[in-house]
Amino acid sequence: MSVGVLILGGLGFYLLYPKMNPEKYEETVQQVEEENALNATLNSSESESINLEETDSSDRTSSVISLQKTQIDSLQSIVSELRRQRNETNTINSDLSAENKNLKEKLDQKITFEEELKGILSLDDKQLSPILENMDEMKVADLYQGSNSTQKQKILRCLDPKRAAKLLEAVIK
Repeated sequence: MSVGVLILGGLGFYLLYPKMNPEKYEETVQQVEEENALNATLNSSESESINLEETDSSDRTSSVISLQKTQIDSLQSIVSELRRQRNETNTINSDLSAENKNLKEKLDQKITFEEELKGILSLDDKQLSPILENMDEMKVADLYQGSNSTQKQKILRCLDPKRAAKLLEAVIK
């Protein structure tokens, strides 16, 4: 069950991330364009290498060194951007893990509540009436809202008419 929630959360995050964080999305698009430009530079450097063979060796050496320095700088900026993105991804993963844990706890609480509700509402009307009459109005409202239609009818049947009316007024608001 939690794996399903995690998968759905990941899929939702993947699909909604460009809308949730448009700056980061644009930044990533820009980085991809930079990588494409670097690839184009590398391809042009190969063609420049062929052209350099026709010039003298000292000019050729200085041009190759200059080109390599440019490529190294570009690669270093890409590496630093990738590190930043890795750190951001790790942060997002830890946030998703915490949210997944929180959702699992809520699910466990809901299951526990439903089990308790079944136990309470399995009592007959004579046994249930005094219990409901002595319970706090908010707790009775919680029981009512968590019940199916048959159980709601049973709760209303077991309450004093005035208290049942107050319950309905509180729930219908």
